[in-house]
Amino acid sequence: MTHFLLIHGSWHGAWCWFKVLPRLGAHGAVSAVNLPGRGRDPAPLPSVDLDAMVAAAEAQLPPDGKTTIVVHSRYGIVASALAERHASGASSISPPSCCRPATASRNGRRPTASR
Repeated sequence: MTHFLLIHGSWHGAWCWFKVLPRLGAHGAVSAVNLPGRGRDPAPLPSVDLDAMVAAAEAQLPPDGKTTIVVHSRYGIVASALAERHASGASSISPPSCCRPATASRNGRRPTASR
């Protein structure tokens, strides 16, 4: 069965996906995560880092099967780290609008900013 994991953007929580959840639910299992210190997760901000956010998203992954990660805004970095940790379980990342780390270019070097 298809599984979709929805990761919210900055200043949001899982609630921001309320219109999307039922629509995706018609095509498979859907879960939306509240990242630590955001949404309804009251984690103290000093304890929130990338590892804590990835662990929260990781807890939403099914034990077997593929997951399509849908991510918005700043937390594309969480989706990228999650997919890196679970390469066999993340079938794709769908970023409607997000920040992602730079990837290697075709020649194997990291892209550089134009001057």
